[in-house]
This record gives sequence, C-alpha cells and structure tokens, in this order.
Amino acid sequence: MNQSLEEIALDYLLQQASVLLLVVSRDGEILRANQYTSKILGAGLISKNVSVIAVGISASDLVGLSQSPGRTRLLNFSAETHRAPTMKIRAYELDDNLLVLGEPDSDDLEKVTLQLFSLNNEINNTARVLHKKNSELEQLSQLKTQFLGMAAHDLRTPLNAVMLLCDLLSSDAETPLSPGQNRFVGAIGQAAEKMRVLIEDFLNSAVIESGNLALDLQPVAISDIIERVVHAQQHLASSRNMTLKIDVPSDCPTLQADPSKLEQVLNNLVSNAIEYSSANSEIQIRCSFSNREMTVSVKDFGQGIAPEDLSKLFRPFSTTGAKKGSGQKSTGLGLFLSQKIVEAHRGRIRVESTPHVGSTFYFSLPYFG
Repeated sequence: MNQSLEEIALDYLLQQASVLLLVVSRDGEILRANQYTSKILGAGLISKNVSVIAVGISASDLVGLSQSPGRTRLLNFSAETHRAPTMKIRAYELDDNLLVLGEPDSDDLEKVTLQLFSLNNEINNTARVLHKKNSELEQLSQLKTQFLGMAAHDLRTPLNAVMLLCDLLSSDAETPLSPGQNRFVGAIGQAAEKMRVLIEDFLNSAVIESGNLALDLQPVAISDIIERVVHAQQHLASSRNMTLKIDVPSDCPTLQADPSKLEQVLNNLVSNAIEYSSANSEIQIRCSFSNREMTVSVKDFGQGIAPEDLSKLFRPFSTTGAKKGSGQKSTGLGLFLSQKIVEAHRGRIRVESTPHVGSTFYFSLPYFG
C-alpha cells in the first residue's frame, strides 16, 4: 500500500529526523514525542506523561509562543541522566494542544564541542605523563634489581670466609676451644648460615625479576626432595621440640622438575612452619596426586594468618603481623620466590589459614607419568 507524501513526512519526523518534536497540552503535559526527543530527554520522561521540565519557560509561555509561529525561544530541557542540549524552539497550535519543534542551538553545540576538545587534550596530556612515569618506574625497578643482585653477590665472598673460619675454629683449631668458646663459634656459624640463605634469596629475587629464571628439568622423585628437606630442618625442629611428620605414598609418580628449586620451595615452607609455630607442636608434610597433578602440603598448628594479611603473603618484601618464634623479622622474599618457582614449573601455590589454629600451604605441579 503506497503512503501519501504527508504520511511519509510524518513517519520521517517521528522515527528518523534529528529534530525535537513534542505534542504538549496547554497545561504543559507531554503527550507525545518523536524518537529523537525520547532519546535525548530519556524515554522515562515521555512515558510518564509528566509536565515539561525546563528552565525559564512555562506552559503559558508555550501558549504565547504558539501565537507567534515565526518567533523562537531558547529552552534548556532537563534530561533524566545527562545534560540535554539547549534547544531553539518554535510552538504551533495543534487542535486543542501545542506542537513544539526545536533544533540544537549552534552556540551551545559549539560550547560543548570546545569542552570535549579541551577534555580530550587533558586526557592525552595525562596519558603522556603516566607513560613517562611508568617508564621512569620501570627503569628504577631495573636499577633496584641490578643493585640488589650486585650487593648480594659481593656479600657472598666475605660471608663464605666467615663460615670457613668458623669450621676451622670448630674442627682444626690448634688449641681445643672451651665450651663457652664453642657456643660462641656455633652462634656465629648459625648467624652466618641465616645470612647465606638471605643472600641467596636476594640473588634469586634479582634473577626472577630480571626474567632470567632457568630450570634444570630432570626426573625427580618427590619423596627424595622431602627426605632431604626434613633432614636439613631436623635440627631447627628439634631445638623447638617439634616433630616433622611425613606422609608420602610409595607409588608417587615422577615429576619433570628442577630438584634444587623444588627443594628451595619446600625448605622455605617447612622452615616457615617451624618458625611460626609454637614449641612442642607437629609439622605435617603430605603428598597426594590425582588428575595428572601432584600436591605437596605443609601443615602447622601455630598462630595462623589474619585474613587481611593473606593477600600480602606472595608479594616481595611484604610482611604480615605474624611473629617468628625466634623473634627475627622476615624479609618477605621466601614465599614470593616460592610462588615464582612453582609457577615456572607450570604449577600453583596457595594457603589456607585460621588464626590461632594454624596454616596449610599447598603447591601443585603437573606430572606426566
């Protein structure tokens, strides 16, 4: 069915034209609006048949404007969720109602355009500043990593000399040491060993942050790793009257992994469990496997970790409110390094903890046996 020219024009005005078109009662109630008007003012204003919400004009003003069809008036409509453009309107009598037609005011559009242009320039300038700051931060981070690695490397030589001299005094001294002297030498050796571990952590951190962590992958039996770690940590556990309990299935599959790196991870988890637990308690080291994934867990019955501290655990140099039994402060590197090593093996590490009950750390690795 062919439409008349009037029907085509009306359909265009209602559905497509970018002009304001309102049918308003003489009391100011919106009776009908075209698509463009509904879009810029908000469909809610139209569907509720509310009065024209505008600044500086009333229903009687619209009636007066309709009596001079050639006259225009600027009108600031209030939209539902945004600033509607200022409209240059005309009003015409339409039976018992008023027909209001309008178009955006060119001066207002120019003002908005200039504001958008200014905001865009500010955004671009801010983006350039942020890019520069990010570049500077990246350079500072690289310098920090280089300095950390150099300092730790240079500290190893004098520390090795201290440890060697301790061994000589303990075993090869020409004159036997007294019990008191032996205690002092032993204390020096223990402090030197802790410093050695700290220096190794610093060096490993520098390597990881530089992106140069390399793995020496080979077939590994997790039971061998656990036995070596328990043997290494037995003295520390015994000094606090703790028991290290192992639960490893005899049929554990073989991993393709770097044994020294896995030993470093497990050493860190077990030593942490000892340090953060009460004397006379038990540390449980378990292994399980299923669905091509092996999981090693280290469980303690110590002070636990506060919920607000859990997110800090794997950040470098980040510490929590938990206190070591020895009273020494943590560097916050051990768990960070452990996470990076596990992730380099395509694994994952996580923790479950309840304050005053204890913590369990898990790390899971894929296997292909």
